[in-house]
Amino acid sequence: MDTVTSEFFHLSSLLSGRRRLSYQFKAKCKLQLQLIISRLYLTFKISSLLTRLYYFRQSSDIIVLNVGCGAHILENAINLDLPSLSPATLFNAFFLNVETTSIFPISFLQNIKCLKNSSDMIILSHVLEHLPPHTIIDALKILHSYLKLNGIIRISVPAFESYSNLDLPVPPQQGYSQRIISINSLAYNWSHLFMYDKHLLHSLLLEAGFEILSEDDCINHVSSMYEPENRFDETIVVVGIKS
Repeated sequence: MDTVTSEFFHLSSLLSGRRRLSYQFKAKCKLQLQLIISRLYLTFKISSLLTRLYYFRQSSDIIVLNVGCGAHILENAINLDLPSLSPATLFNAFFLNVETTSIFPISFLQNIKCLKNSSDMIILSHVLEHLPPHTIIDALKILHSYLKLNGIIRISVPAFESYSNLDLPVPPQQGYSQRIISINSLAYNWSHLFMYDKHLLHSLLLEAGFEILSEDDCINHVSSMYEPENRFDETIVVVGIKS
């Protein structure tokens, strides 16, 4: 069996498993449970988030929200993400001191009142492609409300064209050597629901009330310090401002 056939069968096997009804049912149940935990956290542990906000107001020049952070935790930011269902992680979040909370188990789509006009910068790293497309404008409007005047939003998504451009080598991040297999892995193998380019992201940001920073103005915000090193070269970055 040649390489392309071998890679095809490997990826198709992964994708067929994810399309089974049992897998989709479990995924939906997991999401609903995560949203319930997020609501409980906002009801009973909102003081922890307020304490962290107060800490950054006193000790830092800027307040940064790292939204949908996953495992990419930033030390000098408030990290928000859907809760892990690990008992140990949930125990830490609900019962230990706020200083030990590295990720707040909160869905930013729940329109958190204490975050209104609170932040100088929002980082949205490889998050939008996981959201249903019909929710994107509302999601961006919620994030717009979390920013202070002249606050910055930095959005990064997978760079689909880095895989489809025949003049470039195939990026290694998907783990496949064949271009068409890597493209399908990027599109379907990571719970991605929609692929974006800069033009579309700019249009969506404008629709949500942002202005777009020029390439020269946003050069510092495009820095790889906001991305895991293993995916920066397959990433599109756009930056908007609340004005």
